[in-house]
Amino acid sequence: MAGPNTGDDVISTIRTEVKALQAEIMAEFRATASAMREEIVKELRSALTLLQTTVSDHADKISSLETSQNGVTDRLAELEAQCASLAADNVMLKAAVDDQENRSRRQNIRVIGIPEGDEGTNPTAFMGSFLKEVLGEETFADQPVIDRAHRALAAKPPPVIPQREKDPHIPGFLCSTGTT
Repeated sequence: MAGPNTGDDVISTIRTEVKALQAEIMAEFRATASAMREEIVKELRSALTLLQTTVSDHADKISSLETSQNGVTDRLAELEAQCASLAADNVMLKAAVDDQENRSRRQNIRVIGIPEGDEGTNPTAFMGSFLKEVLGEETFADQPVIDRAHRALAAKPPPVIPQREKDPHIPGFLCSTGTT
């Protein structure tokens, strides 16, 4: 019988064609998915390589900065120690200078009102005997030892002008007790 196709044959043919079409679609989908996956993996690898390079560069820079920071920290510690030492030396030297200034001032006196010319040619010997006379024999057993004595730096007044009251003698003592 060469008759018309039966419904079962049509269904069977449709099923076969659907299965073939399904297999073809699946193959095409797999090929497309595989190509897309390879493209995505390629892009991710490229991005990952770039990130790894950037991270490596940053690691090198951080290492360099840490090394520099350690050197700076060591140098800073040295400078702080040196500064503390210099500050201590400065305090000590200021105290020494202050002491020397006080000691040098302690041995100077200013005598005002001695008529000009009374000291003669030796103002140092005159001031020694003057101080012993004014302060008394009990103050100085011997004549005081005077390093230097001089008038204040001013021109000698003419004989008609009265004696200057503010023209002092400034003796410098070597020691006030007469002992060396």
